[in-house]
Amino acid sequence: MTAFHRHLGRSVRGLALLLLATLAGAVVFLLADRLRPLPPPLKLASNQWLGYEPLFLAQDAGSLNPKLVRLASLPSTTEVIRALQHGVADAATLTLDETLSLAAAGLPLTVVAVADVSAGADAVLLRSDLPDGAPLRGLRIGYEGTAVGAYVLSRFLQHNGIDLSSVSLSVVSPDNHAEALRTHTLDAVVTYEPFITQMTGLARPVFTSAAIPGEVVDVLVVRTDLLRPEVTAHLRQVWLDGVSRLLSGDPARLDGTGRRHGLTPAMLRQALEGIRFPAATDQAAYLNGTVPALGRQASALWAAMENTRLIPAGARFPALPFAPWPLPPAPTPQTGAAQ
Repeated sequence: MTAFHRHLGRSVRGLALLLLATLAGAVVFLLADRLRPLPPPLKLASNQWLGYEPLFLAQDAGSLNPKLVRLASLPSTTEVIRALQHGVADAATLTLDETLSLAAAGLPLTVVAVADVSAGADAVLLRSDLPDGAPLRGLRIGYEGTAVGAYVLSRFLQHNGIDLSSVSLSVVSPDNHAEALRTHTLDAVVTYEPFITQMTGLARPVFTSAAIPGEVVDVLVVRTDLLRPEVTAHLRQVWLDGVSRLLSGDPARLDGTGRRHGLTPAMLRQALEGIRFPAATDQAAYLNGTVPALGRQASALWAAMENTRLIPAGARFPALPFAPWPLPPAPTPQTGAAQ
């Protein structure tokens, strides 16, 4: 064997070894990427407000990917807020005023979607045995003790020219409102669907969110430091899927939702009349732009909260970020069309 052939053999073996080393490195890289631990799923807390039902319908249908989002149902808004504050929850469904209050207190939250707008689904109910025209001053009123309960209560009092000192307030959870009215422990309650419809016959509305259009808005929020694009996109798609299921009129779905909230299908349809669910195009209008529509609404709501002393004196309007809603691609222009 000549020196040339020996040199050529060594070169070929060297190239083969180099190729094998490169392939082995690529395999190790790919395996390391595949074996890298995935981020934990986003822990999303919600309560029994009927406007949040799309999340639970989507979960029932298997649309919610548990590797990305874990949904927990908590008994009240108070529990949802506490879970957020203590880091037990990473995301939540909240009213806009609750979100503003938490953001002003230093909790970093980003709004990723507008869940719904209350158009009569939050209300002050008066015991049915109290006559029409009964004096409102001196009422014993129960409310959950959250920002939205206090806000609806304050607007009711303002609407009727009643000073806060003229009524007696008690913090009572919504699931205990009916019993408190039935036993005459309370004269009125500040509540929301499905509890309003559940108490038909026991109490009647004397003020609803229909009188303050656009002021009671629910949002989906995520802790800003835990935002991940793929999770935000999934959460939004899940929400729209759940809304579609809720509004489809499918008897099986209505029956399941009704059982969850203690409502017959007819009662459920009645309760849903007071809730508006923004479509995808509405979401973009709410969240996009230099000054998003929701930002203007939040500013007006903050002013109303200041006027009704629902926020500490001197508290500054928080910088609440909104995650832009992606717009659908523009349609491709048609060419060669007949003129």
